[in-house]
Order: sequence, then structure tokens, then C-alpha cells
Amino acid sequence: MSLDRVGGRYSDPAPQEEPKKKRRQEEQAERPKPRTVELPKKEPVTEEPKRVSIDTSQPPKRMAEEQPEPSEEPKRARKIPLSKKEDKIDEERLGTWADTGYHASDAEAHRDVRYKGASPVGRILGVFMAQMKLFAKGKWMFIMMFAAALIPVVMVLMPSDILDMLMSQCGISTKYIGMILCFMPLMISFFTAVLCGTQLPNEFKDRTAYMSIPLPVSRTEFYIGKYLAGFVLCLGVFLMAFGFAVLMGMMEYDEFFSDMIARALVYTVVAIFAYSATAYCIGTFMRRGSALVPLMLMFIILPAVFLYLGLKFEIDWVFNMPCFLPDAILASLGSPMTLSLLGMFSLVGGGSYFDDMGLMVLIGVAWGVLFLVIGALKMNRREM
Repeated sequence: MSLDRVGGRYSDPAPQEEPKKKRRQEEQAERPKPRTVELPKKEPVTEEPKRVSIDTSQPPKRMAEEQPEPSEEPKRARKIPLSKKEDKIDEERLGTWADTGYHASDAEAHRDVRYKGASPVGRILGVFMAQMKLFAKGKWMFIMMFAAALIPVVMVLMPSDILDMLMSQCGISTKYIGMILCFMPLMISFFTAVLCGTQLPNEFKDRTAYMSIPLPVSRTEFYIGKYLAGFVLCLGVFLMAFGFAVLMGMMEYDEFFSDMIARALVYTVVAIFAYSATAYCIGTFMRRGSALVPLMLMFIILPAVFLYLGLKFEIDWVFNMPCFLPDAILASLGSPMTLSLLGMFSLVGGGSYFDDMGLMVLIGVAWGVLFLVIGALKMNRREM
């Protein structure tokens, strides 16, 4: 405490209030006081206690006794006729479904209908259509169609001097068609290997086969349906290429030999069947789809082996093997130009190696069926 000296004595200074505290007191004094309203007090209501008299001479009744007793006669359900025909209800069948009032004939109740699944042919067609839809979403179908459509484009854009020289060497319309299709051996080997040789390996690689096999479709039906899709697609594309070649020949020549064209068409169908079956069978033994193995086998390895055996040991029937079917297509049209091992050798050595058409077709069909059976056996025994 500070003291001030006044007249020689120490005395306390006058107390001074702080400005903030004074201002706060003034504000509180200016505020209006809250209005208080007094409510009348409620007097407590006292209820008189209820008096319950209990008769202890008799035992208490149960709840079940208070419920009304059910009638002795059971209530029957209301009869609702579902058809105009009404059958009499047998009294012995009371208490069964006849009490519901249901009346229907066998045809209306579907008691004479037997429900069956699809036939094996229907299941194969189902797999076939599913695979064709997959081909339609892929790229190889459009690549093959584009390659077939290039035939008329190339022939139209070819220089006139080269075209005149080609026609002078051909002489006839079928030979001209054969020279347009000189790439047939390579194209058949490549496209059948790509489409048919990679189907089943890709199914198991992409794990899509595991969703199809548990369905009510056997492995054999699954196998055949997949193969038919690849075979039909290859056949359609090569027949389209054949038609383009015939169309270009009709623009240059007026005379055609129907027997030679028909023979070439038969060779084309058998060649595609044998090549696609071989590639498809090889695919069942592979875990990863590869088009290189069936391509090398049918285009290089087998033609080289059979050509060596035929020339070394003078075995003529080896030239009827299915690997020479594309060469037989062009030879039946009279064209010596073929892009294959046998075609190159025939240009050097000369001569024709295809005389018996029936034997070659028979061997080609038997070859394709044999490879399809081997592939089906492998497919049925394959571990999933």
C-alpha cells in the first residue's frame, strides 16, 4: 500500500474505480429487468385406490379356458373354379389339394408336358454361335476378309503391260484364275493355324472354358462346336477369295471350264478341312496358343518330308497327302505358279503330280477325321 504524506502524516489515498468496471455496472443498470409471471400452483389430485376382491376358494382360470371353444365341424375352403369344367370331389380325398377347389384338366395343369433339355445338336449349335460371336468381336475375321478383298483391288491397280504379259502366259481363263490365287497354299496354312490352332489354348489361358464346361454341355460337344466355328469361318473367307478370282477372270475372258472350277472347289473344301483339323488337334496338346507350330508343320515340314520320300524312293502316292491339297487346287486350274515347296520344285523339275482326284479327296477327309478324333480324346482326358 502506497502512502502519501500530508501535513507530516501518512494517509490512504482516495479509492479510484477502474473505467471498465464502472462502464460494465452502468450497462447492467440500463438493461431492462426480466418480467416475471407467477403461475397458479396446481393442487395434487389424490385418487382413491381400487379395491380388488380375490376369491381364494377357487383356483384361477387359465387363458385357454377364456377363449371360445372351436366348433366341431371344420370349415371348408371356398371353392374357386379355374375353368368351366367341374369335377366331382371324391369324399376319400378330403383333406388334400382337392379341398382347395382347384379344378383343371391335364393340359391346363401341364401334367402331360415333359420338359427336356436341348439335344446334342442344339448344344453344339449353341457353342458354335457363341464362338462365332467371339470371332465377330476379334480382329482376325476382318483381317482375313480384307486379304480376300485385296484380290480385285490388286488386279485393277496392276499396270497394263504386266497384266497383258500375264494374260499372254495364261491363255485360258482357269489358268488366269489360278495365277491370281498363287498365294493359296500359304494363306490356307496361315489362317487355319491362327483361327483353329489357338482356340482351345486361349480358352484355358483366359479361363473362359471353365465357365462353359460346368454347363449341360459335354466336352465333346464343346470341342465340336468350337471347331465348326473356325472351319466355317475359314471356308467362307477362302470361298470369297475364290469368287473374287473368278469374277476377275470373267472380266477378261468369255469362256470358262466348269469341270475344272468344280474340281478346284472340291479341293479347296477338303484342304481347309484337313488343315483346320490338324491345327485344332495340335492346339489341344498345347497350354498356350501358338500358330507357328501348325504353320511350320503343314507348310514346310510335312511337304519337305513327303517330297523327299517321293523323289528318293519313287513313291508316287505320297503326293496325294493333304499337305499338297493347296497345290492341287492350282494345278486343277492349270496354273504352274504356286507359292509352296512343291510349286517351286515343279517349276524346276516340271511334271504333274496330281492324277487321282478321288484318292486325294479320300485321304484328305480321312486325315481330318483322324486328327479330330485324336483331339477329342485328348480334350476328354485333359486336366482342368
